[in-house]
Amino acid sequence: MSGNTAGVHNYIRANEEHYDRIASQYNDVPIAIDRSERTVKSLLELYVFDKANITLLDVASGTGLISKMLFPYVRSILGVDISQNMVDEYNKLGDTEGFPKEAFHAIRADLTADDNELARSGKKFDVVICCSAIYHFPSLEEITRILASFLKLGGALFVVAGKPVEPEVVASIFPHNVNHILAHSGGLSEERMKCLFEGAGLIGFIYKDLPAAQKVCDLEFFVAEGVKPSE
Repeated sequence: MSGNTAGVHNYIRANEEHYDRIASQYNDVPIAIDRSERTVKSLLELYVFDKANITLLDVASGTGLISKMLFPYVRSILGVDISQNMVDEYNKLGDTEGFPKEAFHAIRADLTADDNELARSGKKFDVVICCSAIYHFPSLEEITRILASFLKLGGALFVVAGKPVEPEVVASIFPHNVNHILAHSGGLSEERMKCLFEGAGLIGFIYKDLPAAQKVCDLEFFVAEGVKPSE
């Protein structure tokens, strides 16, 4: 898997440091709450969740906002994040909500590292989600392949990301410079996502706009779905 060489900005480390700093306040950010709600609404419209059987992996799970809303529809959720402080907030949320630890918890892992804990476990999931995070990873191709690698045969990958947008629009909504944590700015097109999913061996590509933000000012987002062939 890819690594950062001397002289190349380390996006993985930058994201770890950034989200470690803001973890304790993240659940109070209106745009994070609103986008999480719109994300879950779209996921529930796209996929028929079977609570008795579905296992879900939430990559870049943050404090667990999305996992919490999806938990009533699945058997178990495992969150994974690069930020230990985000992981701690996630697990604190699970405790507060009274969710059983064996069915709702998060771990810290760098999925781009060959020896990461999740890869070593050999676990596979019915559903893998990566919401508002894929563009933080240095290589889109690599992280899409990694996400797909955690799917069971017939499992579904969902990626939520921003649509193509001009830099000045981003700056108007997010006035603080976030370029140090965004390896890919400017959004992702439907064609780009389809290419990434097909490159990871996924089929049945679906692309759908997320509902527009009503309570906050946000960029336009989409959800993309792909399925790992059964054979």
